[in-house]
This record gives sequence, structure tokens and C-alpha cells, in this order.
Amino acid sequence: MEQGLISGIWAALSPSHLIFRGCRNSSDRDKRTGTARAKLFFRRPDETGLSVGLTAARAVRDIRPEGLFKIKAGDVRSCEDPLYFAQDEVDHGEIQGMPLFRDDEEKALRIANHLVRHANNCPYP
Repeated sequence: MEQGLISGIWAALSPSHLIFRGCRNSSDRDKRTGTARAKLFFRRPDETGLSVGLTAARAVRDIRPEGLFKIKAGDVRSCEDPLYFAQDEVDHGEIQGMPLFRDDEEKALRIANHLVRHANNCPYP
């Protein structure tokens, strides 16, 4: 199987496939520029990976969204630190391979900054 994004019973995502990350807090994005902040891409302690939607609607379904960002699967794959995509629902999955910030600040910040560079602000449903 190809190194990079991996999914379980679902077909692997193409490099151009969009993945969406919803902002839970207004502090997840820079109000002046509209860009994502690194903390949006830090894994939460109660998660095994970074929760993402395969549709914009799914990314914001369970939160009161303060914003939404999209990133191409290929851009996730291009990170120097190996990241993997584990699809757990038809329209949801996790980016895995991300440490908790408290366990490895340097790596968590490096990965988050990589994702910030590739994330684009988009309208949400």
C-alpha cells in the first residue's frame, strides 16, 4: 500500500481530494488575515488523530463553527513527518501520525505549520 494517506475499507483519497477542518473557536483563525492558526491543527488529548470531514458539512456538523478550512489530501501527504488518513465513516476520518503538543511540541508545531501553509479558508454551510 502506498505510504501517505491510508484508509480502511474505503479507497485511498486522490491527491486532489479536499479534506475539511472546522474551527471550534474564533481563536483558531487570524481575524485580520482569515488564515488558520497552528492550534487548529493540534491534536486534542481525547482524539487518536486530527478529526476532519470529507465534506464541508461533515466538518462542521458536530460543532458551532467559527470558520472552515480545506486542504488537499496530497498536501497532507507532502508533510516531512509521515501522516496517515484513517477513514472511519463515509464522510469523516482522522489525520494520524500527529503527536500531542504536550508530548512533542517541536513535531506538533512543525506538522501544524505545514498544514497551515496549505489550508485555505472556505465558506461553511
